[in-house]
Amino acid sequence: MKIHRDVTIQASADSVWEVFAHQFDSAGNWMASVPKSEGAEIGKKWDGAHSAGRVCDLTAGSKPVQVSEQFLAYDEEKKTCTIEVVPTQAPFLMPFRKNVVAVEVHEDASGHTRMAWALTSTISLHTYFFYPLFMLAMWVFLGQIQEELKYFVENGAPHPRKVKAIKKLSAKAALPA
Repeated sequence: MKIHRDVTIQASADSVWEVFAHQFDSAGNWMASVPKSEGAEIGKKWDGAHSAGRVCDLTAGSKPVQVSEQFLAYDEEKKTCTIEVVPTQAPFLMPFRKNVVAVEVHEDASGHTRMAWALTSTISLHTYFFYPLFMLAMWVFLGQIQEELKYFVENGAPHPRKVKAIKKLSAKAALPA
């Protein structure tokens, strides 16, 4: 399964690359679906990359659903990278076995940045039964990630969806066990 989505961000390519690539470990600061992320020295550490990869919690709690993400390719000068996303601590029914995302960052003459994302998903066998729904869900999900990154780069603050997710986690943590 392949999905291509582009986003235009009203900021320089350097600003976009700083958040997306140089602060790769900190996706939890802007991505609503990630309560926590941290650097992980998995795979190769590429020249110019600030880490080799990251682990992202997709749920909160003592045993969160997690994905491990590592750079398969990274070009600091061209501002391109390829990232492999693999569920590492996930339920058996996770809909995908692996995602590979190729990202290109290009600044246009007006100083805005176009980010091109190409996602290739290796899906689990049971996902074929609801393939059209999964494809739509991934299209929407990828768009939300791009929207949240765009908002964070342009405004220097998390997207309202991320703020809502933080408040929800805080309220849940405040409840008695």
